[in-house]
Amino acid sequence: MPRSADDVFKLLKLDSIGSKLFNNPRLSTWVSYVTKLKGTQADEQMYTVLRAAYGDDGLAMMLVGSKQYTMSDLARRLEEMQQKVWVGEGKTAKEIFTTMKLNTQDDQLFESPAFHSWFNYVTKLSPKSADELMLSTLKTSYKDDAVLAKMFVAAKESPSTKAIAEKLEQAQMTDWLRNEKSVDDVFKLLKLDDDVDNLLSSPLLRNWVAYVEKLEENPYPDTRYC
Repeated sequence: MPRSADDVFKLLKLDSIGSKLFNNPRLSTWVSYVTKLKGTQADEQMYTVLRAAYGDDGLAMMLVGSKQYTMSDLARRLEEMQQKVWVGEGKTAKEIFTTMKLNTQDDQLFESPAFHSWFNYVTKLSPKSADELMLSTLKTSYKDDAVLAKMFVAAKESPSTKAIAEKLEQAQMTDWLRNEKSVDDVFKLLKLDDDVDNLLSSPLLRNWVAYVEKLEENPYPDTRYC
């Protein structure tokens, strides 16, 4: 009787390698063995073994950091599988935000490779309201609207995060509309009143102007349809 995928994983001492697992040549040996053993069910079997060995947190970070290695295709497939499992288990956007340690990134959030993985997960979890769900999650870690707005502005400078940042910026404005924030409220939320002398050079002035224009077009609309 052939040895199980888990048995061979441990025989090859792959359960103790940690974050560099996908750069270890012994992993290829194990992948080949599991593929022969399980055929079309190989990925599911590998995911089960890896999750048991490293847990959700460890595996998630391992997969995020393994996309530049030789076995990057496998890492992407397993990440896709992990996210489907999480959706099925009802893992919230906030839970996965913490699982991927994004709650420790501060103003480097958009530069983290894990951010894109989290974005993809939230999109799967809630396709129709992903932007709003991401914003509400971000607000639990960044309770300052001005800090978030500055992060969105900075992220728009990078081609890899521009589209996401623009969506989140719009979600923030929709959130203000939903909560019936006045022009003056948002001026203060963005802390534009803290440095009036340099107001015209503030990167957030455009955000405020955009909100003023949005409010003038349709004051406090039913944001369910925004």
